[in-house]
Amino acid sequence: MWAPLKPVSDFVRDFDAEELRRLAMNAADGIVATAGIVQGLNAADQGDRVLGTAALLSLLAGGIAAASVMYYEASWERDAITAAVEHERAEHAANPEQELSELASLYVARGVDPELARQVAAQLSARDAVDAHVREELGLDADDLAIHPVMMGISTFFAFAIGSLVPLIGIIVAPPEWDVGVTFALVLGALVLTSIVVARAGHTSVWRTALRTLLIGAGAMLLSMAGGELLD
Repeated sequence: MWAPLKPVSDFVRDFDAEELRRLAMNAADGIVATAGIVQGLNAADQGDRVLGTAALLSLLAGGIAAASVMYYEASWERDAITAAVEHERAEHAANPEQELSELASLYVARGVDPELARQVAAQLSARDAVDAHVREELGLDADDLAIHPVMMGISTFFAFAIGSLVPLIGIIVAPPEWDVGVTFALVLGALVLTSIVVARAGHTSVWRTALRTLLIGAGAMLLSMAGGELLD
């Protein structure tokens, strides 16, 4: 059944490995972005107050930006899917026989006997013609409309913010003479954790994912520190 909008409860119920992977990647973005800013300012000999303020601003601005992008992308995807479904619904209402023939031709193209393909198309269309056509012609199902842009935006903000807290914690808990090393260690450790989640959720190599993420994270901090040294 192609409902126009899924409730928020469906977003929570349908939370799966792909959503977990997305949020882990958002958290990694927050870690790297804020760590780069903090380490760069630290290398420029800025005080803890400046570092803390910069980290908080990175958390807020970065989280809002990431959430806005996710909301826009999710809204666009949902609108595109809805438009495609409505177009298919209108075509079926205008010429159901032609749509039935098109559905049968899809099965014939897959090697099904023409007569059997016609029977299968008729049986599927009798139950829910629009659903059958959308599934076979567009490769979509009702779960593809279980997109809640607002919830995806909110969850993205919090994932980014949680990641941004990691380098901020390094500044708070470490003595001034150790904060660079402590922040570096916390950031790399957190990136290992997010890499494990991303790899497990996506069924990819943990080692390869972790190595790639660590190189990006370490590279971002080192480049930012080099920039800070130049500006000092």
